[in-house]
Amino acid sequence: MANEIVRAPWFSEKALIATEKGVYTFDVPSRATKTTIAGAIKEIYKVEPRKIRIVNLPAKRKAMRTKHGVGTRPARRKAYVYLNKGDTIQFA
Repeated sequence: MANEIVRAPWFSEKALIATEKGVYTFDVPSRATKTTIAGAIKEIYKVEPRKIRIVNLPAKRKAMRTKHGVGTRPARRKAYVYLNKGDTIQFA
């Protein structure tokens, strides 16, 4: 259940810089709420989130290298998870 809520860590340059400040970013499904995300983080990583922010990313039209030329990237949702000082999450 928890792996369905927290799909994967979000690896981008901005997200990796934020990990130094105790903020971790995750890809989550559109039905996920702050409480379900907090429970999943506790279950998977054994840390207590201090705060969670959710950002909805809209679908975008993107150029594709096919004969059709344009495709649509689906809408996504990411969660910023703030941890208490001293807590960290290790990604293997």
